[in-house]
Amino acid sequence: MALGAGKEIIFDQPLTLLPATVKQGEVVKLEANYILLEAKQKKGSGRQTYEIKVEGNDSSRTPLQNFADCFVITTTVIRYPAGGTAEGYMVKEWYARDIGLIKSAGEVLR
Repeated sequence: MALGAGKEIIFDQPLTLLPATVKQGEVVKLEANYILLEAKQKKGSGRQTYEIKVEGNDSSRTPLQNFADCFVITTTVIRYPAGGTAEGYMVKEWYARDIGLIKSAGEVLR
């Protein structure tokens, strides 16, 4: 899923990944078409899907400090390039109240 230097993905519409209010267990699904640019030239296109699950609240230990009551989400992203093989990744993120993202862990999906 790495884009590499000089590459960009431009979506055909803005993406709101999470609404302003969500509930534990809620799953948000969306997709958008994109074009792939390399050195400002169009090199491809496709569709990208997102599935975001609100895991709820959890604590998290980081080298900085321990955080209680973090908001946790898991996001799965799959890119379907036109004429190519689908590729994707999954990432779990912990957000501390009044601080923001404090921890992220993920994996490439094969």
